[in-house]
Amino acid sequence: MKLIYYSLTTLWHNKATTAIKVVSFALGLGICIILFTRIAYDLSYDTCLNGYENLYQLKTDYKTASNESGQIAECYGGLSGALLEELPDIVESATTVRDLGEDSFSTLDGERIHGQSLAVDSMFFATMGIEVLSGNPSLDMQQPGAIYVSSQFVNDFMHGENPVGRKLSFFDGEQEGTIKGIFKSLPSNNSLNSPDILFTLPQTRLGIWGYDRWDNQNRRMEITGNGWHSYMRLKDNDIDPKHLHRLINRVLVNHAPPTDDSSAEIFAIPIRKITLDDPNVRRLVFVMGAIALAIMLITALNYVLMSISSLSKRTKGIGVHKCCGAGDAAIGSMFFIETFVTIIIALLLMLVILFIASEPLESKIGITLNDLFSAGRAWIIVAVVAVITAIGVMIPVPIFTRIPVTSIFRRFSRNNPGWKRALLFVEIAAVALIFAWLCVTTVQYIHICNIDKGYNPDRLVMMQTNQPEGMMSHLNNLPYVEGTAISFGSPIAQYPSRTVMDDSRNPIFSSRYDMCSPNIVELAEMQLKSGSLPQRDGEALVNEEFVRQYGLRDDSPEAMSGRFTVFLQNSPVNVTGIVKDFDIGGNRIHGISEPIIMTYTNESPAWFLIKLKEPFRKNFNALNKNLAESLGNDGWFTSSVKELEDAKNAPVRNIITIYCIALAVCIIITVIGLVGFIGDDIYRRSKEIAVRKINGASSRQIIELLCRDLMMMSVPATLIGTVVAWLSLREWFMQYTIVAPYIGVWYPVSAVTVLLAVTVTAILLTRRVALENPVESLKSE
Repeated sequence: MKLIYYSLTTLWHNKATTAIKVVSFALGLGICIILFTRIAYDLSYDTCLNGYENLYQLKTDYKTASNESGQIAECYGGLSGALLEELPDIVESATTVRDLGEDSFSTLDGERIHGQSLAVDSMFFATMGIEVLSGNPSLDMQQPGAIYVSSQFVNDFMHGENPVGRKLSFFDGEQEGTIKGIFKSLPSNNSLNSPDILFTLPQTRLGIWGYDRWDNQNRRMEITGNGWHSYMRLKDNDIDPKHLHRLINRVLVNHAPPTDDSSAEIFAIPIRKITLDDPNVRRLVFVMGAIALAIMLITALNYVLMSISSLSKRTKGIGVHKCCGAGDAAIGSMFFIETFVTIIIALLLMLVILFIASEPLESKIGITLNDLFSAGRAWIIVAVVAVITAIGVMIPVPIFTRIPVTSIFRRFSRNNPGWKRALLFVEIAAVALIFAWLCVTTVQYIHICNIDKGYNPDRLVMMQTNQPEGMMSHLNNLPYVEGTAISFGSPIAQYPSRTVMDDSRNPIFSSRYDMCSPNIVELAEMQLKSGSLPQRDGEALVNEEFVRQYGLRDDSPEAMSGRFTVFLQNSPVNVTGIVKDFDIGGNRIHGISEPIIMTYTNESPAWFLIKLKEPFRKNFNALNKNLAESLGNDGWFTSSVKELEDAKNAPVRNIITIYCIALAVCIIITVIGLVGFIGDDIYRRSKEIAVRKINGASSRQIIELLCRDLMMMSVPATLIGTVVAWLSLREWFMQYTIVAPYIGVWYPVSAVTVLLAVTVTAILLTRRVALENPVESLKSE
């Protein structure tokens, strides 16, 4: 107990130093724990599904005479049922799933509701391992109109009341269903996008697409990537993967044999490997892990540096303890208690800060703190605290225990501060490394979010309605509408696909497809490269990638004029113009340009693309109010294209936020460490500084003297850290074909920033002693 008392007394008597250490620890611990828990969060995808070890997702590689899809999630609708029926000794259950998106249902007793929804079959819960809280889905989901909702949905929209038996209209009011049961909500790190509501497949209008068929019409559709997601649960996951692959594709051949111009191959992938084998996830985990480890090292070394810098001030106190009988073990135990108490206080401060800033922090990083700091990840906090405590104690304790008893009677100071400079050298090198990493990757991510997409999403609104008659003229007559176009999709929401054929009706490639009015080019600010806009049925626009995949050279007469004829699934289409490539589905950042053909239509469809005047938010609200008055609450919805794009870029923006916080933390921790180092340096050299001033040295010369030694150590450390960052980021940039311009400039910029922070801190701290009366430093000698 005496050791605890002495340790707490020491912390209390050095309140300013203790407060600085607590702040440094709180910042370092906070960012380390957030990064490490985010890594654990990403690596624990789909572990929320019971029995995930036996759960597999099926992927299909579709092939035509001149095109191959690669492994994509879309499968034949009848695949799951066939596997369950024909492989009963291996497959325990299998399910077919269709992602309906967020706007697939919109009303509940007249109230508009948004949420993530899926169309599923009766085997969904048993296959996916999702806990059912009420209901009998194996029977309910075979009946038309059956709906299951998540427990979170019940809390958010029904205020905890039992929803079973309540009616829910969906598909813009076209159909109605009854809630039959409740399932346990899934955390956000799962492959199903955390659904809020599940529709039964027999009820949905998607049933006409043949989710349980293998016919040729369905097959042509699936080969363009508009299929169903299929999952299966095995009875034993120890089966040989090659044998399983042969069995599955034997079933496929029985129902969809290859033809002269097309074939397919099925791959069964463990659900956990879907995310773990994603190269983008691996790169992100590597970068975040390296940053977290470096910040943890910086935080620990910063504490060590501050502790050792206080050595000259604590020698007499330690000497007194030794005179009173304290041995090396007791001195070490006291320092361990000081370190542990400081970290615990810092941890409490970190938790208070996270609690106060939880809402803005969650909105910025895109993950709730409850999901991030789940009970299963509490070990990360313990591990980080243990490692930092070990490093913070392991280095200073041997130095403190070697202080002699004679330090009570004479001033104890080491003339060779090499150990302290080495620590600062390592810390500055690590800070330069992390700062360069964060600067360069943040600039790249910002460039990705603001890349030229080939169209302008600002002020664009997508609208769908089941009452399209007269809607075009109604919208154009509104004073805040700049223009309205017909379109069955959008660049951010993507388009359906169609097969492009040659003159002999052989498939060439799969292209995105839209039916739209010609003014969409002007509304979306696309660029017409050659030719003219289509004016009648049977005419279309294509993009540059379409021309390339069709086999036309840029200098060919067809490409130059923008006029040629193609066959779109056996129907001839006259191309009248070529638009420049634009981003479809956010793939442009990876250098992927998708072909698209936009055929002419002037019919009144269910889909419109509207461009509003400024101010957008005010006019968007006015548009929704007008539609509610004209159409009622059912049968329509609107979405801002810019907001959809922002939502798609949200993961990247979340990473930018985390990196910016880490940047600020690195600088603050470095400055705190420099305060301790420079303060001790000034304390040790106070008599030297006073003598120099008496001999005529100016304040500027004193500042240069103190800063020169620091910069001679900081410059090479910063250069080493920056070079290591450049070498380690070269592979990371290989995933991008589009790189921010002048990205290399940010390496020296980050190095100069670190050196500037070191220089400014040194000048501010040495200025006071440089201006001080030298008599004050010598009067105690």
